[in-house]
Amino acid sequence: MLITPERLYIATIAQDAPDLARAYGAGLELDEFCTAANMDEPNVLFWQKQVEEKMRSVRRFIFHAPFAELSPAAVDPLIAQVSRRRLEQIYAFAAAYGVKRMVVHSGFIPHYHFDEWYIEQSIAFWISYLQDKPEDFQLLLENVLDQNPKVLTDVVEGVNDTRLQLCWDVGHAFVHANRPWQDWLQAFAPYLAHVHIHDNDLVRDLHLPLGEGLLPLREIIDAIEEVGCPTYTIENMQATNSLIWLYHASKAKL
Repeated sequence: MLITPERLYIATIAQDAPDLARAYGAGLELDEFCTAANMDEPNVLFWQKQVEEKMRSVRRFIFHAPFAELSPAAVDPLIAQVSRRRLEQIYAFAAAYGVKRMVVHSGFIPHYHFDEWYIEQSIAFWISYLQDKPEDFQLLLENVLDQNPKVLTDVVEGVNDTRLQLCWDVGHAFVHANRPWQDWLQAFAPYLAHVHIHDNDLVRDLHLPLGEGLLPLREIIDAIEEVGCPTYTIENMQATNSLIWLYHASKAKL
């Protein structure tokens, strides 16, 4: 297991993310607009300044899209319209800053969305959304409450556009889905472009630093590296300990 800084991003939910990215040559996954209201007046200028300060002297970025209450496959068409509006807003920010990659939550709601409905509506939504996006843009569809990896792979296959790939959130897969992690990796592998790594207690989505929970992260990352994955994001409230863990885990494999 050897994840080089050129393949690593640090989520800006961590206060130490910008300093660490500058010190070690990592990128940033910008989370300031995960809260959709931060894109609106009167908040937007404050949050733009926050983003611009964090981007200073860092070269690689991913934007994380807003997600609260949003559902691209919503049964209510007005909710789908709001979801589209918010995702167009965040794309406009990404384009303005020259950021070519964006993580989006799947929006799947267990016990509410039927798989067939969700797949059909999601395919239509993402085909429409990508219609006017440039060829070098990459949308990374992330599992959250999803329980079956095949549902998301069916969406990607149905959209059939290389601009839509998958982001595997390892912690979410353990907390929200009663399936072996190997099933997720095997299903996602052909479309896997990014991974969110964090730790938890197998029950709650705690976003703990790596090595401070119960996930078999060394085994998982080794398996990811075998199938191949371009990039990772450390997604903790504090990232220093995760970088230390990655360093020692990498040294142990040398």
